[in-house]
Amino acid sequence: MYKIDKIEKENQRIHIIGKIISVILYILLIPIILFNFTLIIKSFINPNKTPDFFGYKSFVIVSR
Repeated sequence: MYKIDKIEKENQRIHIIGKIISVILYILLIPIILFNFTLIIKSFINPNKTPDFFGYKSFVIVSR
């Protein structure tokens, strides 16, 4: 009985840690996806202007 309880508690901890990690990843990834999606939409609406997101513009610096 003791080993089964110990294994169940360990599985519960792993499950909780997995949930915490997935929530942290979602919190980090959702703003990045929204930022990129907004830039893509704005670039299709106004192809002659540099798209921005609350004043932040994305540029590519080419050097050799």
